[in-house]
Amino acid sequence: MKKGVRKQTGIVILLIALSLVLFFCVVLQCISIQNLKDGSSKEPSSSGGGGQGVNYAPCNTTNDCRPRTESFCLNNSAACNFTTYYNCSLNKCVPSGCHRVCFGCQYGCEAGNCLGNLSDLIISDINYFLVTETSQQIVVNITVKNIGTATAFTSITRVLLGSNTISSFQTPVIHPRQSVSFNLTYVHPIGTSYKFKAIADAEQTVNEQREDNNVREIEIRR
Repeated sequence: MKKGVRKQTGIVILLIALSLVLFFCVVLQCISIQNLKDGSSKEPSSSGGGGQGVNYAPCNTTNDCRPRTESFCLNNSAACNFTTYYNCSLNKCVPSGCHRVCFGCQYGCEAGNCLGNLSDLIISDINYFLVTETSQQIVVNITVKNIGTATAFTSITRVLLGSNTISSFQTPVIHPRQSVSFNLTYVHPIGTSYKFKAIADAEQTVNEQREDNNVREIEIRR
């Protein structure tokens, strides 16, 4: 009888040990996937679930522990949702497992976010040439391109010489992957140099995928 009791006790202890090992394996796997999901090891944000995975929120039952979902995307334009699930253990929400679902970013991926269906204006090129070899007149050609996925409606392209605005162009509608060009003539004395800057959507009237790529600057020397 005593041998049977000891055998049953041993089995119970073994099962408890296996359960603990399994639990810690799941937690470690969850952390590893979280760190590798976008090539970084940053702490997960608390979006969508109150940050239970970071501060182990208090709980009475597992129903008190909401899953936390983070959205991101990869350079190959695969958008992913990474969800961490939790159980209530010793009145704390602790990770119980992970779930990763990926799908395509329809309009591309940048900085970990799927791009929306928006236009995106840039100054794609600035070229210049002398009217004649002895003339002080320079003609500058400026190209505005829409690298976004939606049509960009009318906007203002502003041109500066140094810190002074020398011209503003009414830029027409530009469809995706198309561009428009402007010519500007100004007097540039021999033996001088100027910073020449062009700004697309200078008045920020166009809703764009990015607002930090509208400026292009070159130095013109004579």
